[in-house]
Amino acid sequence: MRTHSLGGFAILTLSALASACSSSAHESSDAQPSIAKAAVERTPASAISNDALSAAVMANNALAVDLYQHVLTDLGSGNVLISPISASFALTMTYAGAASDTATEMASALHIDPSATSTIFDGQNALSQALAERGADALAAAQQNAPYGNGPAPSPDDYDLHIVNSVWGEETYHWEQPFLTILAQDYGT
Repeated sequence: MRTHSLGGFAILTLSALASACSSSAHESSDAQPSIAKAAVERTPASAISNDALSAAVMANNALAVDLYQHVLTDLGSGNVLISPISASFALTMTYAGAASDTATEMASALHIDPSATSTIFDGQNALSQALAERGADALAAAQQNAPYGNGPAPSPDDYDLHIVNSVWGEETYHWEQPFLTILAQDYGT
């Protein structure tokens, strides 16, 4: 597994982020994982301040630059492809459950103002919803640029953005309700 140190916090391959699988989950293919979730609706982007969105964009951009520099330093040369927005969403989801020194180190690595913690969650919410809505605009622009030559017309399926991140824990782990509420309200989980 490849790791990149980032401000005292290790960025791990996202598939391993916050992941701990129990052995019983692998014993039977019929076993269904239990899902811990809060019974609250996602906050609509229209209810979130532009300041929260701007703060999230600034933090995400700073993380993206840091992440890119560390990956490029490790590789030396060649092509680099990373998804800093997906990494940022996954890490801020994890940050929602962090405390003490871990929260401090994560806030530093993620360029989050620890005194305005809820701002990052609100901002990530607004940003992810804005990104998801851009597919329709991109499709409309592509359709306006007809004709398509010898190729097929653009498909709406080609313009859907699905940012998929999740947090996993061992099946007996007790999830705290404030953590689950943040994930439901701000990440739509």
